[in-house]
Formats: sequence, structure tokens, C-alpha cells
Amino acid sequence: MRELLTKGEGMPLILANSLAASVPAQQALALHNNDDVSLIELDPVMNPTLMDDAIIDVGLSQFQSQVGRLTGRGVRVAVLDSGVDTQHPYLAVAASVSVCGEDVALPGRHGTHCAGSIASKDTVFRGVAPDVDLLNVKVLKRDGSGQYTQVTKGIDAALDLGADVISLSLGFNHLPAWSDRGHGWACADGRCPLCTAIDNAVALGVIACVAAGNEHSRAESLRRFGYGNTVDTELGCPGQSRGAITVGALTKRTFLPADFSSRGPTAYGET
Repeated sequence: MRELLTKGEGMPLILANSLAASVPAQQALALHNNDDVSLIELDPVMNPTLMDDAIIDVGLSQFQSQVGRLTGRGVRVAVLDSGVDTQHPYLAVAASVSVCGEDVALPGRHGTHCAGSIASKDTVFRGVAPDVDLLNVKVLKRDGSGQYTQVTKGIDAALDLGADVISLSLGFNHLPAWSDRGHGWACADGRCPLCTAIDNAVALGVIACVAAGNEHSRAESLRRFGYGNTVDTELGCPGQSRGAITVGALTKRTFLPADFSSRGPTAYGET
């Protein structure tokens, strides 16, 4: 591992306690047999974005009537996503960085939507906290695809930018890779690199808001067809990390959990 860093072939993922690198198969086998290496993960490209709707149902006006008009002033919020449109007339982006290999000037619709839910300054479609210092951390390409190493690198980058809050409306699900939109991500104990990075960030004082996932309907289908044993949790990662505030979705009319929204428990039994 030290050789990889010395040669400039490795990318340290600090909060994930990991190192990302491209190595030939023979070298990967040598790393697997190295006592200093506890886990080796492949890094396939996936589509992990999860957010489906806006924020009108969070009860913002009622909340503000009780506690005053909090606007987020003085709080630095990083949106880790497909990129935010820095030219959008209703968004004021304080800083931007891309860790996914795609230019930060190429924003994604999903990332811009998430940023608007948080920090839109539009008088009609206002964000929850329009006066935050909005940080654009582009961890996915504009089409929503990306790799987990890019997400973990983005968590490092968000802390480098001084984020107080990190928002990740994305995740890697535990549905089998052969199933509909299954990522095949494995994390039996909440200690995968994604969850570890979130837990370490929280330990440093950052608030992490992460999507639960949109896998309930697909997981139920797998159970009906006798494949329930292939799903150890509906929650995606890093949504099952111990330190995250993991957020599901409600149905607008009934305010019950949405049919698609992932439920707990975690793979390690936490509800």
C-alpha cells in the first residue's frame, strides 16, 4: 500500500480508513494476502441517487411559527451529489469541488434539486434554510452515476471545505446485483467504507443527513418470489451508518411511509 502511494497510484480516503487504487489482478491477490489489509472492495460504476420529491410536506411554516424564522445563516451545508448549477438564479453556491472526474461546471438535475430543497432563495419555492453557505461537492456525474470511492472522497472534501452539515441523498443498496436496480452492496456490520466515513465525520462534529433508500417495493417483490434471503437490509449505505440521520419518504396525502421508501432494521439489527 505504501508503494502505491509512493508511486502516486493510490488515492487516500481518509475518513473511510481506505485507499483507492487501480492494480493488476496479481497485485490485488497479493494485497488480499497482506495481513495489513482487512477488506478489498471492487469499485463499479452505479446510479445511487435516491431523492424523489420536494420539501413542502416537512411542515416548515409550522416549525418556523414555533421557533422563529431560522434561515441557516452561518451554517455551511455541503450537498454531495451530481453537482449543483452554480449559475442558477435562486442558488448562491459558496464553493464547489468535483471528485468524480467530471468538470464541476457540468451540474446534475438531481444535485441542483437537492440544493434547492435546502437553500433556494426563490420567494415562492423557498428552501428550508436559504441563508446557509451552500457547498457543492460533486461526487457523481451529471447522469447520477458514480463510484463509492468518489463518495467517500467527497466526504473528505466536504470537511476540507469546513462543512457543518453534509447531505447525501444517495446510497448503494443491498439488493442483489442481478435484480432490478440492485447494487449488490455488502455491509453486514455498518463498517463499510461509506458508513465508516460518515461515522468518522460525525465523530468530528459534522451532522450527516443521508437517504434511507427507495428499495422497499423491490425488496418486497424479491420476498414474494422467494428471494427474501438475498436482502439483509432495505437500507442503503451510508444510510445504515450508526452516526447518520437517515431519512425516509412519506406519502403526501396520508403522511404514512411511501411504498418505495426503505425501512429498517439495519443489516446488524438496529431499528
